[in-house]
Amino acid sequence: MAISEPRLPSVLPIANTLLRSGLFHVPIVRGFMDALYDTYKRKESLPLFPTDTQLNTYDVVIDVGAGLGFFTRWIHDHTPPTTKILSFEPDALNFQILRRRISTRNHLGRITIYEKALSDKSGSVSFSRNLSHFGDHAVDPTGAVASQAGREAVMVQAVTLSEIVEALPAETKSILIKLDVQGHEPFVLEGLTSKALGDKRCDLLTEFSPYHLQAQAISPQEFVTLLAQRSDRCRFRDSLKNFINLNHFAVDAVTYTDIWCENFKAS
Repeated sequence: MAISEPRLPSVLPIANTLLRSGLFHVPIVRGFMDALYDTYKRKESLPLFPTDTQLNTYDVVIDVGAGLGFFTRWIHDHTPPTTKILSFEPDALNFQILRRRISTRNHLGRITIYEKALSDKSGSVSFSRNLSHFGDHAVDPTGAVASQAGREAVMVQAVTLSEIVEALPAETKSILIKLDVQGHEPFVLEGLTSKALGDKRCDLLTEFSPYHLQAQAISPQEFVTLLAQRSDRCRFRDSLKNFINLNHFAVDAVTYTDIWCENFKAS
């Protein structure tokens, strides 16, 4: 069943024009764009987690698809000073703004940002940029996404979750992974092996966008099934912004949401 593309909020064309024009270097424009972006993300994304989530228990948070840094900044403000945050954003323009926006939060140096994508394999990968929506870029190994109108293909460097997790300090016991990569989420998760994860606990917050999953030749239902099979418990955010157990989930009725997975197991 084909699922139509989600309707874009009206503020995005304004923010995208400011971004691509380079005017974000002008302080007053930069401040306006930051406020516009954060207002949109708060409306779209909050609440990020179920109310019983204990954010003070994570040693490391990995933000995959950091964009302009809304989640990175939010998680910094809601975790203790001992929590390390690793943020990944492959788009060069987004990365410039991400670096600036996290600088005011990073006086303790616990945020590290990387101009890289994540996928199931490391190395150079094709990346599709949406020229009218700075938040709709995606790793695109087959070229199917880049063939759509209003996009361009560039090459970026990718790493795997296994590489990231294996490089964490030996004392790391609990990690939180946030995924927002426009349909490439299943590929990113395939890049995490049980050997790399070891005995670390891994909780997962992932975007669920049926349109973007189908654009990457992924069945939305199969992705939901994978999450449920590999997690102790999964909940999704419903239209009233409550987190509901996944067994009440009807894929065909959902255009976009986030799914929270507790104790996710690697492949």
